[in-house]
Amino acid sequence: MNLDWLAGFFDGEGTITVSTSTATAMRHGIQIRPTIALSQSNKRAFIITHVQQELGFGITYPNIEEHKLVWQVFNKQDLERFVGIFKNRLVIKKSQIDLLDEILQRMKRREHLNDTTRPHIISLIKKLRGYNGVAKNVNTLNLR
Repeated sequence: MNLDWLAGFFDGEGTITVSTSTATAMRHGIQIRPTIALSQSNKRAFIITHVQQELGFGITYPNIEEHKLVWQVFNKQDLERFVGIFKNRLVIKKSQIDLLDEILQRMKRREHLNDTTRPHIISLIKKLRGYNGVAKNVNTLNLR
């Protein structure tokens, strides 16, 4: 599979997100989950299977309600691999992958666990959500 073709395909069909939730069981009360995903209708599911086989990471699962096959990556090491492969290949999602890269690097330095640096990560997540057209309020998170 040509990585430039896959980058173009991901630019059009892929998703880069970072979800957040309050998690009282966690020491800092917040959970941050970066994810990338790509899905296709069941008629074109072979593309998703091929992507996973070629890249060698991520999981696939059926979205039965929407009649799709989804490829998803949420493991931090695999997300870093994805960023390394596609950071300089994406065009439409260049801003999103740059933000994902910065968020991952900050999480690697455990800045999301620090009361002083956590608000900056939250601001990066808000910015990413803005690129994705998602206006969900991250301010509701407890930023202890």
